[in-house]
Amino acid sequence: MRKYLLHVLIISIFSLVLFTCPFVSAQSHQLANEYWNKAIDLKKQGKYLEAAKMYEKCVEAEKASPVPRMEKLADALNDAGYCYYLVGQYDKALKYFEEALAINKKLGVVDQIATQLNNIGLVYDSRGQYDKALKYYEEALATFKKLGQEDKVATLLNNIGMVYHDWGQYDKALKYYEEALAIARKLGQEASVALCLNNIGMVYNDWGQYDKAIKNYEEALVTFKKLGQEGNVATSLNNIGGVYNAWGQYDKAIKYYEEALAIAEKFGEKGSVAAYLNNIGNVYHNWGQYDKAIKYYEEALAINKRLGKEASVALCLNNIGMVYND
Repeated sequence: MRKYLLHVLIISIFSLVLFTCPFVSAQSHQLANEYWNKAIDLKKQGKYLEAAKMYEKCVEAEKASPVPRMEKLADALNDAGYCYYLVGQYDKALKYFEEALAINKKLGVVDQIATQLNNIGLVYDSRGQYDKALKYYEEALATFKKLGQEDKVATLLNNIGMVYHDWGQYDKALKYYEEALAIARKLGQEASVALCLNNIGMVYNDWGQYDKAIKNYEEALVTFKKLGQEGNVATSLNNIGGVYNAWGQYDKAIKYYEEALAIAEKFGEKGSVAAYLNNIGNVYHNWGQYDKAIKYYEEALAINKRLGKEASVALCLNNIGMVYND
């Protein structure tokens, strides 16, 4: 089972600018703005399912206007899709991303078209439909190259690397991740450099080259600590824990996972807390300590149920079943 999180650089559109309209549609616009701001607050709290529903209300209010603000509508559709993606409701995510794409094509907003293509690719990758994911990612990549937006070119190279990684084509994955890394270094973007190193570490981990995996993860960890990015520090700690778990060094795995868990709990990142609890359960399961494995899996299950993360709920139930089976 994969033991990492948040390795995808998602392009999401956010704006806090409120628009006013002197016409009859002002009331609809005001209502849409209120829903928009509530959705942003919910998203900041990690309440992604509630945020998605609030974005849907924003969309409905905007569509009810005689003169809907099409760019605002596209943004709300995109962010609804993004939140549904985060809770694993991929059908809804795809629906909203495609609606946003259609609007941006009518508006002729080229960079936003590329953003939607990227996000659609992300959904197909998460579904395991790798050929479709590549099609959308490559189209987005070509657009960002034409626009000269090197940071987004790096994002797309990273995402294409992710597809090949998930597909088990590790040599191709490394090629794309290293191209993204080179651009990030050229631009002096330390956080992106660290993310690319993290992704390269994941490839080596899955390839069974644990020493190389640890090397890249630790280099990423040092940078994240330097930048004060505690969420990504937790991710790196989690990933190092995953290597030690795969390596059969269970005591070290627990140590790193618990450090990651403490950071996620400190910041109230419930989704990450659930993932780290699940990973600690994996270690105890592999270690043959079944009672402890059940305890951690059930804690993760309860959180995922509260968050409405259906895919993660299913994963936890599956893991609990495997413990009882063993």
